Amino acid sequence: FPRGALVDAKHVRLVDVGGKTLPCQAETLTRWPDGSVKWLLLSTFSPAESRCRLEYGTEVQPAQSDSRLLVSEDSKGVVLDTGTLRLLLGRGGSPLIQGIWVDRDGDGTYSSEEQLVESGHLRANRTFHSTGQPPEITIEERGPVRATVKVTGAYVSPAGKLLDYVLRVHAYEGADFVTMEHTFLRRDGELKIDLNDVSLVLDLPESGLLTELQWETAKRS
Repeated sequence: FPRGALVDAKHVRLVDVGGKTLPCQAETLTRWPDGSVKWLLLSTFSPAESRCRLEYGTEVQPAQSDSRLLVSEDSKGVVLDTGTLRLLLGRGGSPLIQGIWVDRDGDGTYSSEEQLVESGHLRANRTFHSTGQPPEITIEERGPVRATVKVTGAYVSPAGKLLDYVLRVHAYEGADFVTMEHTFLRRDGELKIDLNDVSLVLDLPESGLLTELQWETAKRS
């Protein structure tokens, strides 16, 4: 944006070709020396190949949100609820994922029959697990389109610690999936570490169908 053109990210909205205001989540990335917005990250939902128009200025007000995306937390953990999928992340360390449910019948609730995953944890080199010590869980972003939760922990075994990690879980309004970004943290003094495998280990209900759970790995060029 030109210097001084946009003072606050809340004064923006996206409009489609038909004049309908789209759901929008705005995040200021950088600012000019005078404090006005320089770069803005916008997240929205729209069909592929569609076009939209960005409106901004002090007179522009975003549309009222009726988003079903909810993020809540307490001493036990953090709950991500997209309105279709519910994911529970536990602060106790064992396990990290303490349940995943999908609202198949669309009644707005999650029954025991709709639970896809009972528990889950991270594993590296077969013997190092994320369940060895409680992770630090923080909510980085909560908005009408996307919510992000950051998990910081370590892969440990009775023999000691392998590596620290950061796991970011992204949830999207109305979606029946989440995306995860995993990063290893290499500390000073760690010259060489061999990694044979890194896995997300999921325990499924005995009554559940494995075909209901789909796993996709992001492709990077």
